[in-house]
Amino acid sequence: SRRTRTGRWKGPGQKPGLLPFSGAMVNCGILQKHRLQTPPPKPPDQDQQEGPQGLVLEEDAGTFWMRFADFCEEFATVQVSEYCAGYVSSLCPLKPDTSQARGLMAYTLELPLHGNQTPVEVVISVLQESDEAFRRRSKFSAARLELFEFTSPGASTSRSTRGARHVASSSFAMQRETLLRGKMTPGVGYMAVVHWLQATPLHSRNCTLRVYAPQRLQLDPLRDLRAISGSMREAYEAAAMGPRGACLKEQGGVQLRCWSDRDSGTVVLVFDATAAVSAAGLLASIHWRLQNAHLQANFPGEGTIEAKGVVEHRQHVELKPGQRQLTLVTWLDPKMAFSASYSWQAATDPCAECGAPVGTELPGRFSGAYRKVERQAVHEECYLKYVMRTASKCLNCSEPVAHINGYGGQFFEFTAGQLGDHPAGRVHLECHEAFQSRFAAPCLHCRKPILKMDGFSGRHFKYQEGHFGSHGGGSVHEECNEAFLRQWAPKCLHCKEPLLKSGRFSGRIFDYGGASKQAVHEECHADFQRGIKGSRR
Repeated sequence: SRRTRTGRWKGPGQKPGLLPFSGAMVNCGILQKHRLQTPPPKPPDQDQQEGPQGLVLEEDAGTFWMRFADFCEEFATVQVSEYCAGYVSSLCPLKPDTSQARGLMAYTLELPLHGNQTPVEVVISVLQESDEAFRRRSKFSAARLELFEFTSPGASTSRSTRGARHVASSSFAMQRETLLRGKMTPGVGYMAVVHWLQATPLHSRNCTLRVYAPQRLQLDPLRDLRAISGSMREAYEAAAMGPRGACLKEQGGVQLRCWSDRDSGTVVLVFDATAAVSAAGLLASIHWRLQNAHLQANFPGEGTIEAKGVVEHRQHVELKPGQRQLTLVTWLDPKMAFSASYSWQAATDPCAECGAPVGTELPGRFSGAYRKVERQAVHEECYLKYVMRTASKCLNCSEPVAHINGYGGQFFEFTAGQLGDHPAGRVHLECHEAFQSRFAAPCLHCRKPILKMDGFSGRHFKYQEGHFGSHGGGSVHEECNEAFLRQWAPKCLHCKEPLLKSGRFSGRIFDYGGASKQAVHEECHADFQRGIKGSRR
């Protein structure tokens, strides 16, 4: 396709509503600006009082009172968590690699199967160690969570060999706890992936992965990064190729599809030639405009680009039948705005010469320009070779009859033997005169070809062999005819001039017969007769 298509992604927005099991951070410094009253002192004859949420008893565990000014002086923040009855937490320590700014950790988890397989809502969180309740400023690393479901039984004890489906993801959070809500089906395996962006300067903090669910579950670390990335790729491909993805192009069994996740700022493009009908496969060109983005052209691993500012990048994808490629764009630095826009071209129609798709630029090989030749497309770069291989050859110069090498592409068509001993074929317009000169019949008088050319009109007279004498059969230029007749026409018996119509003679003659075709001009006849009579005397 020669048309350029575009797409744009402005990055994640805020999630609607609140998580059912969420945490909230309250800045106590802000509370000082609000006028809040402390509870009234307890009357001597009363052992209970009204609290903000109803009746509060003094003997309730954890209930105590303090001056609000002291509270704001001693505490920097307060962590408030919501509680769901019957839910329990499953914990596992996280150990980020503090030697690298970016990292990735993964854990398998599975809810025990008890009875039915009704999906239940869970909350997965990454909790960083903190003493911030007593500190005004703390710097946390940024974390992002993704949840994947394994869709088929594994062939080994490692679940990394299973197919995967993307369930949910969160945006990067630079706070103590990062939360992700999702649904899990009991008895089905899942993988939780933690994307880690280390704080600067580096701080070594103890971290915990927590799953808040109706039952306790086993959390096992996955340390094979290739297996983790492979499962993520399978999940992203399934999302793009499934109903949640969008089809940008589909032709001849080849597809270009996309999928994006607004919560995490993830953009996925899948180039699929696994079911290609043509041997050409797919050739695509994508012009990216990225801001604060991390692009992996062939996820996982190949063609990684980190666009810290605004960066324009041209990506080229060439796939043979049976191949598939996935491009992944993610948020780079959560402290900065993120955006990704792109325009694309994709081609699947094969070149009639080289077989590669026609219509898309590929630096170093194809400019994107092409020509249409007899309902086929040919790269501009392949055109000369194609013509040299397929075009008919000129009957005169043996060069291809096409618009190349100084020839305009116009030609004359000749049948076999039309001008002489030559086969049927084509002759360049530029070679036409030379070809005619080579094969046209020569004039019986001047021996030049019977053609329209300098000094000759192309008109001619035809004569049979021996018509006037010992000459061959053929044609004579109109311009040569009088001289030819003077040479070969019978002579007058009297004046010895040719028996032709000319300025002096009318062309009428008196025939005296004989094998030699003896005759006399009408104008010479009287003198001829007197000469005969005089000779007899």
